[in-house]
Amino acid sequence: MTPKAHKHLSAADPVMRRLIREHGSCKLKPETRRSPFQSLVQAVAHQQLNGTAANTILTRFKRLFPGRKFPRPEDLAGVTRSEERRVGKECRSRWSPYH
Repeated sequence: MTPKAHKHLSAADPVMRRLIREHGSCKLKPETRRSPFQSLVQAVAHQQLNGTAANTILTRFKRLFPGRKFPRPEDLAGVTRSEERRVGKECRSRWSPYH
């Protein structure tokens, strides 16, 4: 995390300010193999479902976007309800612009 991010968090949130003061700066590095959006979608899927079910739905979800390793957030606007149903009902409640 950058010094600018630490400064912002310390100013914006008293709990984060205390944690940063007590534990020092965050040493986590951003994942560079995936976009923040992809990381978020995968994290939500795996929090809500068991690993096998999450991977199955994520694989179906990615197939909706041929030619892409992973869709961009704006790509979701073009997903139809029929396509959502093919992916699985979990898709609608987690990622859909329709929910």
